[in-house]
Amino acid sequence: MHFLKLTVGDPTPEQTNMLSACGSDAFVPVMLTVEGLSSHHYRVQHATIDGVDYLKSLQRYESRDFEKLFGFDWGCSDFVAGKVIVVRESSRYF
Repeated sequence: MHFLKLTVGDPTPEQTNMLSACGSDAFVPVMLTVEGLSSHHYRVQHATIDGVDYLKSLQRYESRDFEKLFGFDWGCSDFVAGKVIVVRESSRYF
C-alpha cells in the first residue's frame, strides 16, 4: 500500500466490535509505504471491511512517522502489537 498522505484515527466502538467479530483472518500482511521527503516502509496488517481500510501494527519501528500513525509514544515505548487504526477518507493513495 502506498500513500502520499495518510490520515488515520482510532476505530469507533462499533468498528472495534465488528473487527472482533471478523477475527484476525480479516487482516493480511502488507508493506505500507508513506511518501514524504523520504519514503518510509512498515510491515503491518491490512483489512478492508465495508469499504473502510484498517491497519494493524505488527512490529515496533522507532520512527516518528510510525509512532504518529499508531499513536505510540516517543521511541515506541508503549508499543502494542495488534493496535488497529482506521484509514480516513482524506488519505491519498498513489
